[in-house]
Amino acid sequence: NKPRPNKQRKGLVTYFREFKAEFKKIVWSTPKQVVNNTLITIIMVGIVGVFIWILDFVLSIIQGAIY
Repeated sequence: NKPRPNKQRKGLVTYFREFKAEFKKIVWSTPKQVVNNTLITIIMVGIVGVFIWILDFVLSIIQGAIY
């Protein structure tokens, strides 16, 4: 049994109505928050990168001593 086109249309209208209501609830970041969060992310990526580099360096020294 195929759904009637009218019933499908009502479901689609309901979907977009609910979508619009949810979209209005979005809280957008201010440009200052975006810049701040971007800087924090770049700094953290740098810190983690340095940590991984140091760990790799130390482990390669240990591996060189073993083999």
